[in-house]
Amino acid sequence: MMALFGPRKASIPLSNLKKFVKNCKWGNRSKQDWIGRHGMGWGVMWLDNLDNIKVKRFFRPIWEYNWEFLTKIKSELIIVHARFAFEKKFMNIHPIKIKFRGNNFYLFHNGIIKIASFPCLKNSRLKCISQNSEMDTRCFLATIIDFYNSGDNKVDSIKTTLLKSGIKLFNSANSIFVNDKDVFVTSFHRKISPLLEYNTYQLHIYREKKGNCCVSVIPFSDQYFRLPNSSIVHYNIQSNSFSVYKI
Repeated sequence: MMALFGPRKASIPLSNLKKFVKNCKWGNRSKQDWIGRHGMGWGVMWLDNLDNIKVKRFFRPIWEYNWEFLTKIKSELIIVHARFAFEKKFMNIHPIKIKFRGNNFYLFHNGIIKIASFPCLKNSRLKCISQNSEMDTRCFLATIIDFYNSGDNKVDSIKTTLLKSGIKLFNSANSIFVNDKDVFVTSFHRKISPLLEYNTYQLHIYREKKGNCCVSVIPFSDQYFRLPNSSIVHYNIQSNSFSVYKI
């Protein structure tokens, strides 16, 4: 998972994309990533010139496509996600989308949340989505929206989902939650042995001098630093403002 967002329209550098695709194909064994092979489809999201959210999903592994077209996307928001899973369904390629009360909500997620741990939701439609889903990311998104619908603001809906809903992590709930106004990058993962910490898909972040942020599982240079566990970076698309919250 990687994202580029901020007040300046920009493209993802080709060198970063090459590293990302290579990591998706082979993993990073020097950092104890023995899984690799994120080949169960991939997706990309960006804002067009009218600030409309655009999404494309692809069924085959990213390294089998002409992914270089991504360098031609110039936008205030670009997110790319390649999926690792034990099953392959087009509907489960990220971003996962739920349309609720006229608003579109999207979630990119790295990690595994134990699906039996999700709570019974208040809203009947969201409850139906969660209870009938075999995918943790869709349940995760439905739960965030349910708390938001119950009166929490968006940041608190993420915090409540992670801290008070009873969900249990297998490894991590690192994620990017998006709607037409906001981007929320969340770092939240189990404390784990340093020998295995790469498999919690910890996020790294770098903020350019001109204001844009790049977030990635892969640190593309030594200017990236690890996003602290239990934190949220919020970017408001309309006001071009950044905020940071502790979970």
